[in-house]
Amino acid sequence: MSSTRVNVPIRGAALLGIWMTLWSLPGWNGRVAAQEASSPASSTEETEAPEESASSPSEDLDLEPDHNMFFFGAFYNSVFTPRFATQLFFEDTPLIHTPLLGVEFTYRRHGFDLMFRGHWHFASFESPGRQIGVDPLETEWADASLNSIMVSASFLWGHQFNRYVGIQYGFGVGVGLAFGELSLSRAFASDADESVAGFQQCTGVSTDPSVCSTNVPTSGPVFTLWPRVTVPHLALRFRPTESMLIRVEGGADIFSGFFAGVSLSLGFGAAVIPEDRYGVDHLDFIGVEEMDERALRACLATRERETFGLSTSAEPECGTPPFDSGSLTIPFWRWPWADWPVLDQNIFSRDLRRVERWYRARGYYEAQVQASRTTPRSASVTDATSTASGEDLCERDGVGEGCRVDITVHVDEGRPTMVRSLELTGLESESQDLREEIRDQWELAVGERFDEALYEQSKRNMVRVLHDRAYGCATAVGEVRIDTEARTADVHIDLTAGPESVLGEITVVGNEDLSESVIRSVADLESGMPFTEERLSEAQHFVYSLGTFSTVDVLGVARRNEEGQCTGIVDVEIRVTPGRRFRYGLGGGVLSGQYFNNIDATDVRQWDIHLLAFVEHRNFLYGLRRLRLDVRPKIVFQPEEGTGPFPTPRFGVDVRLQFRQPAFIERRTNLLISGRYEFGPDPIDRYFRHFVDGGITIQRNFFDGRLNASLGVHANVFEVADTFEDEANAPSSFETLFLQAQVQLDLRDDSRNPTSGLYAAANIQAAGLLSWNYIRLVPEIRLYAPLWRFVLAGRFRLGMLFIEANDDRLDSVSRELGPNPYRLRLGGATSHRGYAAGSLGDRDVTCEGSDPSCVPYEQDSGGLRRWEAGLELRFRLTDSIRLVGFLDVGDVNREASFRFDYPHLALGFGFRYDTIIGPLRLDFGRAVAGSQFPGETAADIPDWQVFITVGEAF
Repeated sequence: MSSTRVNVPIRGAALLGIWMTLWSLPGWNGRVAAQEASSPASSTEETEAPEESASSPSEDLDLEPDHNMFFFGAFYNSVFTPRFATQLFFEDTPLIHTPLLGVEFTYRRHGFDLMFRGHWHFASFESPGRQIGVDPLETEWADASLNSIMVSASFLWGHQFNRYVGIQYGFGVGVGLAFGELSLSRAFASDADESVAGFQQCTGVSTDPSVCSTNVPTSGPVFTLWPRVTVPHLALRFRPTESMLIRVEGGADIFSGFFAGVSLSLGFGAAVIPEDRYGVDHLDFIGVEEMDERALRACLATRERETFGLSTSAEPECGTPPFDSGSLTIPFWRWPWADWPVLDQNIFSRDLRRVERWYRARGYYEAQVQASRTTPRSASVTDATSTASGEDLCERDGVGEGCRVDITVHVDEGRPTMVRSLELTGLESESQDLREEIRDQWELAVGERFDEALYEQSKRNMVRVLHDRAYGCATAVGEVRIDTEARTADVHIDLTAGPESVLGEITVVGNEDLSESVIRSVADLESGMPFTEERLSEAQHFVYSLGTFSTVDVLGVARRNEEGQCTGIVDVEIRVTPGRRFRYGLGGGVLSGQYFNNIDATDVRQWDIHLLAFVEHRNFLYGLRRLRLDVRPKIVFQPEEGTGPFPTPRFGVDVRLQFRQPAFIERRTNLLISGRYEFGPDPIDRYFRHFVDGGITIQRNFFDGRLNASLGVHANVFEVADTFEDEANAPSSFETLFLQAQVQLDLRDDSRNPTSGLYAAANIQAAGLLSWNYIRLVPEIRLYAPLWRFVLAGRFRLGMLFIEANDDRLDSVSRELGPNPYRLRLGGATSHRGYAAGSLGDRDVTCEGSDPSCVPYEQDSGGLRRWEAGLELRFRLTDSIRLVGFLDVGDVNREASFRFDYPHLALGFGFRYDTIIGPLRLDFGRAVAGSQFPGETAADIPDWQVFITVGEAF
């Protein structure tokens, strides 16, 4: 029998943030499996620890008066300094509004919240002002760009109406370091439209020379402490789920004005030891030297409380090599909510025997557990923490809680058994190439330690090779002869290929009322096809990719005659478990540094905080069709020079609708129909616009999903919503209609964190009939090679835009460079990290006159030719942390040829921290002087660029 199985993966969006749903996911009840090995002549014996009791309905820990709760999250506030507040000290000042964003940690007990915050406060304004009582002729003009990094603590009491809603009130104190630039000059009274609070700045040309003739601007840096006292601090507290907290808040800051905002946090209850049990604080081993202690712990049911730390290797799984990696682990701390594993004497006694059996499975037949010790000693004789009369046997961890216990196990490893010989028989009549491929499947080697897991893996590898050669009845029978005195092992495996096999009966099981015909069609298995394990694996992949099933198993069972002989026919059973068909959710997140235009992703200088509401049906109109609607309202931040990372937020909304029809035309071709409406600030040029996209695409995967090809047609409507004083140079609205073809070949070992392999892609657009006739071509190739603990990664990408015709009504930039969403740009977190997003290449200038070839903007707007290359050396420091050094080069220009003599070389370094949604990435890049372009000057070298995002650069 052969099988291929996939379970539901944990998915995450490519966002710098956390996706949170408003419903509780089903609990996962599992069991601890422990591997027990008796002798190498038999397969490894496994012993399971008793199942944990089913969890009782969750209690609302937040309402328990003596229970501790912890919340981690982020918040956003808008701070308003009204005129009446500033006029307590100054006259003729306007209202000042500034944003404040940060992270928070809250400790909650007895309904009282102690909340600690760290936040960034940015203020940029130009306004008049003068002290009270000063002559209006002495009014000054302040031009400020100030930042402050603050820490604060808030003390909030409140009342909980029910488990979902409550109110809070209290106060807060804090202190920050304010820094930035402040410029002061004279101001004169004016009733012009551009005046502020009735004044204008003296700039050298004035209608009131009597005031401005003495104007002497002064400027300089600001560096001072800034206090924060919030009285009152009021909030509405919402808990839509057990672990999510939303707080809508407001109040007054004595030193800054009024504030209002929202916070979003995840909550955790502090774990406690059950009242009459021992909680395992530490489980230590003495004498474990040759083997990896973590690999041994993975096979035991008794575990110590989890510790957060760093390790130089991945977390081991029970029975999975390597067992002697000798990893270095540095423990740091334990989270308060980390569960307490409890001591069970029966299970612990079996664990002591498991230690010896685990060592024998690793080839250490002399290994023994010499002794074990518990502190307190009472835990070695009973699981109870008190006597029948109620007398405590140990020191309790708290009122109504159990006791901590430390366990020490002494092990004598002994000496290992080494492999003396490896023998393979049974394939004498097969080809030399097949026998060579089979021999390459040995996981053991002469002169190395014998290990049962590697012995069993060798047999599985050999059978898999035969299965992929259509030998569906292939078997592997092994024998291991152990010389206990010499401590040697002679290993023999006999293989039987059997007849070449074909597929027999194909059945589908577990699909309920879901379309069996679609499942069969997508699996693409027919009776009479040659049997291979790869064919079953590919069928499993495509059935699972329908997105309707939580698990998919594709099982091949060799058919035998009455004498038990293989007939050469393999029957296939496709077992599926349907998931939820109708899904909906509400959540939120942060998207940083990228804009998705429905074709590809572009690095941009903006980030947003958004909500996401979606509804999806995965059996729409039956036939396993999928229909999904997403609505994403967002607050957009577009940093510019002088604004810091938190400029005045701007509102936007993104609505997407997608329909997917599987098995369209032929078995593995999908039909995709999509629609999108987006309103908000343009991520490049920043004016507000409406963007509508509709598309019809056919898409096909090949070779277990490694090769993907698609062809479709898209129509766009781009409508500028802002008005411009200079209509001649204003951006144009437009319409596009284009064919889109894309091919991707992915031979990487891991798409999110590759260590070896190749990735190649090509994207082609051909537009016509409407605002442009153009062809856009973007080919790319990436290579990855492992080098010990390093990975060398490289990328090369080109971009070409051929504009054959355009509409005369377009602005000059659009006529020259094409539609704004699809222009070729460079610079940013996923392209060239020496330059800010989209800023590399020819710079725009403000045009004078009516030259139609002039590009009339100060912002960067791309080009017609782009080339880029990158090289990274990635070093895995621990299981979850990697260090990276990188080199980026490339150029964008508006000519009809590439400028390879403009390298724009940049060097940098970065850090990666692996999460469930991909690596969290922090990169620092700097352009190298003397290697940018011919004739460069010091002013052409940008400062250090810093990028924070999720996912590798390539």
